[in-house]
Amino acid sequence: MAYLTSKPTIPDDTTNITTTAAGHIALHNNKASAVNSLGDEMIDARNPDLDTPEETADSVPHLLGMLKQMIANITGETNWWDAVAETISSLKSRLDTLTTNVGEGWKSAGETWTYASASTITVPTGAASKYGVGDKIKWTQTTVKYGVITAVADTLLTIAVNTDYVVTNAAISANYYSHADNPLGFPARFAFTPAYTNLTVGAGANVGYYSTYGRRVKVWLYWVFGAGAAVGSSPLINNLPIAIANVYAATGNPLIGHINVLDSGTANFIGTLVRNSANVASLVMQTASGTYLQDSSVSATVPMTWATNDSFNGYLEYSF
Repeated sequence: MAYLTSKPTIPDDTTNITTTAAGHIALHNNKASAVNSLGDEMIDARNPDLDTPEETADSVPHLLGMLKQMIANITGETNWWDAVAETISSLKSRLDTLTTNVGEGWKSAGETWTYASASTITVPTGAASKYGVGDKIKWTQTTVKYGVITAVADTLLTIAVNTDYVVTNAAISANYYSHADNPLGFPARFAFTPAYTNLTVGAGANVGYYSTYGRRVKVWLYWVFGAGAAVGSSPLINNLPIAIANVYAATGNPLIGHINVLDSGTANFIGTLVRNSANVASLVMQTASGTYLQDSSVSATVPMTWATNDSFNGYLEYSF
């Protein structure tokens, strides 16, 4: 359909109403006929010499026809009266959502997330085609929270455990994800509380932090021997916040970090952190009883007899 390129001239209805053409005046001889005639004038232009309406470029039916066609073209539907898939209001809402945080590294999830556990979130089916291990996420449950995805199932996201941000059993809103390493506002590190086997923490400091980049994680540990503490034979850290990638299992138990032990006021000793299993690492000291350094398991008397204010700090880095 060809659309008009300029405003059409609307016919002067009074010309038609007052015409003396044969048969036309008769249409106004009573109220009913007058109303019908006026209605006829509203729906089309009338040729003064004819009793039947005719459609012209200036006629109301023609203009309405163009308007209906325009509506169909805009909505993409077959007919102008068909229900539309997206209203202007819903399109605006979607555009507002898509443009929010553009340039900040975040992308709106555009879907509903719900609580599953303190470290898991239920999402719509097909999550594996949208999210990946190592992706960053943020969501709001009263306050803004952040996490790192460590596993993706069809309808479930698992995030690394930390003590800064926990998924609570409450509604989730303003949910975003990012494939970027450092989207705006993402924390530089997360805190967690290290747990040990064959080592009693006691009342001294026990601190852990981690940060991620891509599918690599850096972990920092710090522990101080305080009241009630004890060191047993071959202690392990048994709750690394992110499981060590299975690729390491095929290469035995590789070195994944270092440990520095402080004999308070006396000396420093160097050791290593060795993979034991997925979320577990062994604390191993290096001894010099021979030509080369050798590994020796930490114990109550290795690398020294542990006492108040003795401490260690460790650093681990591995793929997940």
